[in-house]
Amino acid sequence: MQRPRKGYHSYLLRIWHSTGSRRLHIRLEEIGTDHNRNFADLDALHRYLRAQMDDEDKPPSSGEHGR
Repeated sequence: MQRPRKGYHSYLLRIWHSTGSRRLHIRLEEIGTDHNRNFADLDALHRYLRAQMDDEDKPPSSGEHGR
């Protein structure tokens, strides 16, 4: 699939508990790609999203032509 334009991210976030368990499941699916990530907790999800936005703020290094 084609990657969305730089600076724009669209995700589907799924959060659920296992049957009979209090364990939280977190899955982030990037729309327009086949990229999916699972997270152990909400803090890990937040760190990932923050890192994605921080990467967008950095100027490209020489030889880098986008994603």
